[in-house]
Amino acid sequence: MARRVLNVALVLLVVLHVVPLPGDSTWMVAGFLPWDLAVHLLWMLVAAVVVLYMTGPPWPDEPPPQLQPPLRPPAPPHGDEPR
Repeated sequence: MARRVLNVALVLLVVLHVVPLPGDSTWMVAGFLPWDLAVHLLWMLVAAVVVLYMTGPPWPDEPPPQLQPPLRPPAPPHGDEPR
C-alpha cells in the first residue's frame, strides 16, 4: 500500500511539473508573490513531502526483526579449538 501511494504521488508530481497551469505572471498571491513563482514553490514543497514520505514506510531503514532466534550458536572454526 505504501509503495502505491508513493507511485501515485510521483506520477502526480511529474504531471504537475510538465502540464502548464493556467494563470498570469502578473497575478499576485498574498499580495506580493507572483502566481508562477507560488506554483513552483508549492510544487517544491509537495516534492519535499514526498521525499520525506519515501524514506519512511515504503523503504524502512532496518529489516524487520526475525521471528525466531537461532537454535544454537555457530560452531567454532576448525583448528582453533581450545584443548
